[in-house]
Amino acid sequence: MASPLAPMVDCLGDGHDGIWGVYAQIGCDIQRHEILDWFYLMENLHQVPATTEALETARSFLWQGQETLL
Repeated sequence: MASPLAPMVDCLGDGHDGIWGVYAQIGCDIQRHEILDWFYLMENLHQVPATTEALETARSFLWQGQETLL
């Protein structure tokens, strides 16, 4: 017998599509707190078309756990 899920499940991934496909099978969207790991995020942040200043601002916001749009 499977145990019930917690009200919220943290899912940490590295950006590979395969892991997010597995996570999609766990509970429903509102039960998952999907987190992209910091290394992968920083490795790819430079691909965003933005000024260096905007990227540094985004990095700072993300480090503090805030979402930001460039």
